[in-house]
Amino acid sequence: MKRNIFFLICCICSLLLAIQIQTAFSQKYEDPGITDTEIKIGVFAPLSGPVVSYGIDPMRFVEMWYEMINQSGGIQGRKVVLIKEDDKGSGTSLVGAVKKLVTVDKVFLLHGGTVSGALLAAMDYVQREKVPLVGMTASMDGLLYPPRKYIFGGLGGTLHAFGGAVVDFCVNHLKAKRLAYVMHDDEYGAWGYEPFAWQLKEVHKLTPVAVEKISRDITDVTTVLMRIKNANPDAIVLMTYDRPGALLIRQAHSLGIKVPIILGATGAVNVQATADAVGTKEALNNFYYQSALRDQQNGPDLEWARKLYFKHYPDLVGKPDLPSAIGYMGIASTKVVTLGLELAGPYPTREKFISALEGMSYLDTGVMAGILSFSSDDHAGTEHTTFFKFDGKKIEKVPGSYESRWKYGAK
Repeated sequence: MKRNIFFLICCICSLLLAIQIQTAFSQKYEDPGITDTEIKIGVFAPLSGPVVSYGIDPMRFVEMWYEMINQSGGIQGRKVVLIKEDDKGSGTSLVGAVKKLVTVDKVFLLHGGTVSGALLAAMDYVQREKVPLVGMTASMDGLLYPPRKYIFGGLGGTLHAFGGAVVDFCVNHLKAKRLAYVMHDDEYGAWGYEPFAWQLKEVHKLTPVAVEKISRDITDVTTVLMRIKNANPDAIVLMTYDRPGALLIRQAHSLGIKVPIILGATGAVNVQATADAVGTKEALNNFYYQSALRDQQNGPDLEWARKLYFKHYPDLVGKPDLPSAIGYMGIASTKVVTLGLELAGPYPTREKFISALEGMSYLDTGVMAGILSFSSDDHAGTEHTTFFKFDGKKIEKVPGSYESRWKYGAK
């Protein structure tokens, strides 16, 4: 009888211990995508389709960096398992990819997006499911302002950062006070103009002498430039895509406009192709372009990243335009993810990861113009850009970096 009672007590104790262990385990890993040995991260970018050039090279850098992390022991002893999806650069495909990563693959967090418009389509879903999303290279203005708890990005510079920083450059480096501004007649244009106008007025007590809106498909800019010429600016800012930008630069030269022209927000385009489209070397005598990178694509400050790139992808040695400018930005976003996971501790949760990012400051990525930082009311990573003078053949870096002072809520 005593033996049966003792056996029953042992069974009950074993059952209670099992329940405690199971409870502890469920508390230890309350979110999907994480075990003692692995952490799943969902990565996505356009790997096919019309904007594939925005996705292939950033994804190479992302995969390279996570592989290096794994080779050095992982994150808090866990190996990173990447689940990769092709979002094709379209909203519909991207939402499908994100939903698959969250519901089928059950990743711990999302790391992706190189096309802001496509990424915008997944915003509500990400917020509703409470899955952290770190943008890969997209500007993400529409997702970051106002700040949303589970979404971080702007690591390649937001349009808001570009718009404010170009004022810093024009006024403090070029010593220009009469600024003309040309922008697209869409959200892209509005995002850049808001901080431009704010910083010009609030920091320097100035207003633009001319503001022009153009369509992305414009073919004749004569009237626009004549109005700008009559305003007598001492610098012209083009917050446009490269094709209309080249058209404006070429036509400005033919109209005898010789003041500095700055092509803004060009971290992801081929500036040599822009110069070739201008077609006249003399039109580039006073031409500058803006970038979120700390050096030109093949500059010495990025040599360390190029060496790693070609070490991992030796078959790409000698390929023109590689690594791409936008590719380097993949390193920045991957460093944010990996550092955030380290700071989240040995038993991270999604909420701990969010808190870790919001406390992250002064992260030097080695590739971007300035340091990266976040806070609870600012999920855009950088406010700094660089500038380069380019005559169609020779690129000269303007020393230092330039800063946007605009913050969300600024009046």
